[in-house]
Amino acid sequence: DPSPVIPSDLSFGYLSAELKSPVKIPIPDQGLNRGLDVPVRLEIDSCNNAVQRPNLSHMFPGHYVLHGDDNSFFTRKVEAVLRHKRIPYLSKSRSMGQDEISARAGSHAIPALHTPEDWVLRDSTPIALLLDQRFPGRSILPPTPVQRIACRLFEDWVDEWFTRAAMYTRWEIPGTPELMAQRALAKNVLGRPLDELGDGERAAVEKSARPLGAMLYTFMGRFTGERVASTRETGADIPLWFEAFLVNLARHLDDHEFLLGGAPSLADFAFTGGAIAHFLCDPFPRAMIDKVAPTLVRYVERCWETPEQSTAWAADDSIPETWAPFWAEMARGNASDAECAVD
Repeated sequence: DPSPVIPSDLSFGYLSAELKSPVKIPIPDQGLNRGLDVPVRLEIDSCNNAVQRPNLSHMFPGHYVLHGDDNSFFTRKVEAVLRHKRIPYLSKSRSMGQDEISARAGSHAIPALHTPEDWVLRDSTPIALLLDQRFPGRSILPPTPVQRIACRLFEDWVDEWFTRAAMYTRWEIPGTPELMAQRALAKNVLGRPLDELGDGERAAVEKSARPLGAMLYTFMGRFTGERVASTRETGADIPLWFEAFLVNLARHLDDHEFLLGGAPSLADFAFTGGAIAHFLCDPFPRAMIDKVAPTLVRYVERCWETPEQSTAWAADDSIPETWAPFWAEMARGNASDAECAVD
């Protein structure tokens, strides 16, 4: 079967059993349309005016190749968008090293997206926006201006602040770097997820992973301090605000299926990326979620396996009142960043 397989077995056992089977999406069997007769679609611009945009989805048949890692925040964010929009793609593991993809993307960072016309793109937000333009069905942006701005602000907040929580809870919490080493050895040496190993194999992996885990705890601790400013000292407040966010998000989801009503947006997929890669599979944040906001597991599953027919965005271009604590935390975080820049 030439159809690419969209992997849904995430190896960590935290999703529902029905989400474990691979999802196959056929590749359109047609040539690249280079004609000038491009159909158009209507779109609402930032001034709430209806404008015509080129509908490019028919021009880019074939599949995309996502180069990244299952444990990567932004790889999973882009993957959530690809899955939601039902775009055929292949997933390839890639570490942050020197290779042709890194050279063409202009960065060692992951993910990178290789397109059917042989482009190599980086940065999750421009990738997601390009995909939304090319495949306008199941849009990831609300059509009205207030909700669209809110969506982009929330996504930026998650990208900039929640990566600090993800890195801190993975690399600064004793024991988690060793667990990451165990997962890497199980996958790369034995070819199976850690939770599928027998007792003897598990014991051997745990023993072999100890020195690597100690090295990761030291090296990645220094890396997170330099890159995302979340050291063991400066990151002490991260569990407090992250737990408060989880509680507030769970309260919001008591009344809404997604962040902006009945349809998922780029804001939802930004958080889903972090949850799939970090928060639901690393022990510290997962224990916090299970304690204060267990319903978030089903929310992440909805974002990862969005139904064919989602309902509408919130009516009248409104923002739910349950966003109030999100706005307050965004303002606090931006003020903190501004103070650091002045200092």
